[in-house]
Amino acid sequence: MEEEDQQKVADLIKELVIRLLSQNPNSESHLPTPNSPQFQSSLRYAFRLISSRLTPSVSPDAAAIAKSTKRRLAT
Repeated sequence: MEEEDQQKVADLIKELVIRLLSQNPNSESHLPTPNSPQFQSSLRYAFRLISSRLTPSVSPDAAAIAKSTKRRLAT
């Protein structure tokens, strides 16, 4: 991903965290500040959660992909 795209994704995640925290009825204030510990913790968790969903749990190796492609082309 390009740096500009990564910044856009980061901004979207921050906006999502702000919206979610502002809707939390247990929160002491309805507008979370970016410097608050709760916001920082939630933001780290959101990044970790989303990035874990973006990467495959098992990376296929190149040899297996090549074999599979050859079999498909041969049939």
